[in-house]
Amino acid sequence: MLQGIPDHWGRKLQLEHGAVTSTRTGPNAIRLRADAHFVIILLTTQTTRHVALNSDRAMVGLAPAGSIELVPMASELSARWEEPKENILAGLTAQRLQTLAGAEFGSDGFEFHPPRLGSVDAKALAIGRAIRDELQCGEFAVPECVDAWLTILGTHLLRRYSSLGGRTAAGHRGGLSPAVWRKVEDFIRAHLAGRITIEQLAETARLSPSHFARSFRAMTGQAPHQYVLAMRLEAARARLLQGGEPLEKVARLSGFSSHSHMTAAMRRLWGVSPTMIRRQGY
Repeated sequence: MLQGIPDHWGRKLQLEHGAVTSTRTGPNAIRLRADAHFVIILLTTQTTRHVALNSDRAMVGLAPAGSIELVPMASELSARWEEPKENILAGLTAQRLQTLAGAEFGSDGFEFHPPRLGSVDAKALAIGRAIRDELQCGEFAVPECVDAWLTILGTHLLRRYSSLGGRTAAGHRGGLSPAVWRKVEDFIRAHLAGRITIEQLAETARLSPSHFARSFRAMTGQAPHQYVLAMRLEAARARLLQGGEPLEKVARLSGFSSHSHMTAAMRRLWGVSPTMIRRQGY
């Protein structure tokens, strides 16, 4: 999805219905045709940015940190910058955004309205920084965490920059009842070894993704991906204390991509390693 972005500009992460890269480069230039809906979030200020969208005539001006640029699918983007810059570039497939639009607004038809050059979006900047911080974990970045941020970002874009923005969001009544919470928790436990997305959990609760995320945080004090990670760590801990399963198997059955991924998560959140848990009975 991000083939037009040089690999040496920064780390890329490809997901099922999206992709993201955190880039540092410049002065430089790029020209591409978007094969998905792209959004660029500037993490540093560009005093003189040249941008053309579906035009041979570029807009030139100041683009402060937090500026957001939308490149709808099949659009032609040409950009040039005269100083080093850092940004997040995310791509979301049409299918992903249509699914989000249907869940949020009851309609999967929409049209994006790109903002003017230099338009600052504080919420998008916060999301961009969170994505950058996760990608900086390198091979230990949690794809589900990045995927969750892309869901939040996609919903934000639809609300603020699309033709659906003036509509009342659908399915926003109520929270998580005890019965719904049990269904959600049962789903997480049953799928702990696989991929779990906010969309799947929201569908289980019969809520839109954004309303589910808010209700989930209100109930647990955590974002869904944080709760899932905590459950995976507890599942791994239980397996480690049960006996002599190989660490790679413990990791896989607990939902981690590898033994090293599980170890990194334990060290980061608990300050211990799987070997310490097994030997000392933590």
